[in-house]
Amino acid sequence: MPRHILTILAVTVVFFILIWLGVVEFGQTPGKALLLSFGTLFLLGIGITYSASTLRKDHTGRD
Repeated sequence: MPRHILTILAVTVVFFILIWLGVVEFGQTPGKALLLSFGTLFLLGIGITYSASTLRKDHTGRD
């Protein structure tokens, strides 16, 4: 299976797990759990993107 499909599936699963944890385990309202889940995934995405871009090496010889 292509990596982008696996990534989409993983993000979807994590999103619903975060909503479930927020509502069932932490007693939040569904709306608040939804917003916090979006926020968490957004911040994780920014962190991963920033980390990947700073760790990437340019091997093409261009400046």
